[in-house]
Amino acid sequence: MRFITNIGHRAHPPPPHGPITPYTKVADTPTSWAKYPRVSTVYEWYSSTSHYREEPDFPKPPLTIDKDDWAVNVGGNPVTNQSDVEWYPGTQLMIVEWQPFRGHLTGDQTSRMLKTALYNPDPHWQRILSQEGNTAQRPDQLGGMYQLGFAGNVAARNLPGGNPNVRQDKIFQPFLQNVQMQASVDFLQIPAKWLVAPGLIHGNTGPGTSLRPACKPEKAKWDLYKKGFASKAKVKKLHVLKLHGQPTTTQFHCMLRQQLQVHGLIANASVAVDNVQPSQPNRQRLLDDSNMEQDREAALAKEFGASFPNSTAAWPPVLVIIKRYGQDDYASIKRVADCTVGRHTICSAANRSLDHWNAQTVSNIALKYNFKGGCDVHRFEASRLSDLANTIVVGADVAHPGKGSHNGTPSIACVVSSKDDQFMNFPGSMRLQQARKEDIIHMADMLKERLLEWALQRMDRNQQPRLPENILFYHDGVSESQYDILRRRELPQIQVAFNEAYRYIRQNFSLASTAPLPLPATSPPDHSMTDSEHLLKKDRVRRERRADEDWAKQIESQPNNVPFNLTFVVVGKRHNTRFYYRDPKDTISAKNLNVNPGLVVDQVITHPYSMDFYLQSHEPIQGTGRSAHYFVLQNNMALTAEKLQDITHTFCYAYARATRGVSYCAPAYYADRLCDRGRAYLRHYLVSKPGYDLRMRRIGGDRAESPEQYLVHIADELMHDPNYRPSARWPHPAMLHGSERLNPWHPNLDGTMFYL
Repeated sequence: MRFITNIGHRAHPPPPHGPITPYTKVADTPTSWAKYPRVSTVYEWYSSTSHYREEPDFPKPPLTIDKDDWAVNVGGNPVTNQSDVEWYPGTQLMIVEWQPFRGHLTGDQTSRMLKTALYNPDPHWQRILSQEGNTAQRPDQLGGMYQLGFAGNVAARNLPGGNPNVRQDKIFQPFLQNVQMQASVDFLQIPAKWLVAPGLIHGNTGPGTSLRPACKPEKAKWDLYKKGFASKAKVKKLHVLKLHGQPTTTQFHCMLRQQLQVHGLIANASVAVDNVQPSQPNRQRLLDDSNMEQDREAALAKEFGASFPNSTAAWPPVLVIIKRYGQDDYASIKRVADCTVGRHTICSAANRSLDHWNAQTVSNIALKYNFKGGCDVHRFEASRLSDLANTIVVGADVAHPGKGSHNGTPSIACVVSSKDDQFMNFPGSMRLQQARKEDIIHMADMLKERLLEWALQRMDRNQQPRLPENILFYHDGVSESQYDILRRRELPQIQVAFNEAYRYIRQNFSLASTAPLPLPATSPPDHSMTDSEHLLKKDRVRRERRADEDWAKQIESQPNNVPFNLTFVVVGKRHNTRFYYRDPKDTISAKNLNVNPGLVVDQVITHPYSMDFYLQSHEPIQGTGRSAHYFVLQNNMALTAEKLQDITHTFCYAYARATRGVSYCAPAYYADRLCDRGRAYLRHYLVSKPGYDLRMRRIGGDRAESPEQYLVHIADELMHDPNYRPSARWPHPAMLHGSERLNPWHPNLDGTMFYL
């Protein structure tokens, strides 16, 4: 069975105004150029009268195909490796059922899929353990034990040793016994414990700075009723840009002022509201739904400049009211505001929020005003994170392009880190890298930025920046098979980042020290530059591993490394482990039968030697909750399992955009959100928008590229493309801590959580 990788591409404009371009006359062959050099099209191959009829691949009898039929590539990627394509007439292929679909789903398809997947705990576990077979009354309700072959499976019953007379509704396992295996027909019962939620400290209402006593969240959620923020951003004027075409009501302005005053962001309810409609001649263009055209984004940038001419800073935010939530509209606004204008924006969909413009809705908007201003929505009790003195907390994630993306679209790597002692503000850094690369190539470069931002917030008595003593690092989005790659390629980069941050401080702040500087930075081996195409995959993997290990040992053993303590934790969410209650008192409510938040499992199903645990920290709103799996790769901070679990659980209550505990710790969550903002910047490429095609791979000549080199070069070229990073067109390159600044957003937004 082969997966179809391409059928055709839509011409511009798309149907019905333009045709779908078929691939019937592509200059390629169904096998290889070397074998059949005279064949130039699929049609010529299959319509040959004599040349190739003796070849084993030639169909017998010959096919009669039309010149206008589509050809389908069931081989490799034609962009990265043109010699690996295999074209067949589409009329001669049959699509095998039940293949997973990995392309873009419509909104309706997504809704129906979620409805099917979101079983509540009781029906979920009952269906897993069910032994029901296919019946006429419920043809789509096969039981889990049946599907696994442990009940009613004819193929299993007919295996040697099986009893064909066994009843359909009983468990049948002789075929497992034949291979000395046994399957349980019930869930594994394991010991667990519950962690206590942290106390949250809010401020009093109004503009004052006094704090309320700590409160304990109930079932991992709380509210902002009659509560202010722990520290409050100051908004002197409200800016509203209306892109929905409807007038706003008096209630809109009154409620906005009222709630911002309650939470202490404005001094009184008479603060001016700058209510802006798009001006002519761009008005209709901006009120139409976005299709991410460059002229519309240019018009939007001009509108920001014309509507708010006296402000070149990021603050205060602009509240943008759009007609309805759409990913294209959202991406356009954020790309213009973040990267071109350098202004905080808060988007609100008129069809969702204006119809329900109440205190709760506006309080959620007030949250965004506050954390975008660098202030704390709430804080933790002082004792909760007392073990993290002189510690920077870091989150990292990598987002990969989906199946519907342009070939060669790079992956997005992000690193965020705490910058205050309350562990509430996590600004970040972003880089593009080779598509589908799991480890972060630019880890040292991004982490250097994070370390220096932390250090510049903390001057010692001699006004010298002070680097942290510890790093608590949460890395999201890594499968278990990649742990060893992180040890070889990412952990050494953290040492390189520390060395480079220290070097910068010594060279720019006249640090009084006689200690020798660390050695200059070196990057991990670039395997794309090695000649590996002639090697078998296992030989290539072995050679790359050896090169990585040699480099890691070199970094570890080099003299003058800056000392620090690292605890490195991998956060996993894509696993199939679920936890169900035994006692109803351990559930959230009679309607929500998920286990209570704070559940920790660190026995029986965890690693026998390494430190790891499952933590279910949230209240699932729909379906059966999925816990996060935390696996410790390194623990130089010497945190005990209990202490790390408690710290991690606390960070699940640090997510600034919600008044509830989230499903995994905030540092990793923030890195995921920053990657999501990167998807908005690259949306043209991720949805294969016409006109944004990436160049083809160079095959011959002095500049020929291997498939891997092509992906590396595309990521680098796009990272320096002004369409992605507008500062790349500035006359003089923007600098940050002595290096070229490569983050795509405007420097105005540095040091803030603009991405939430």
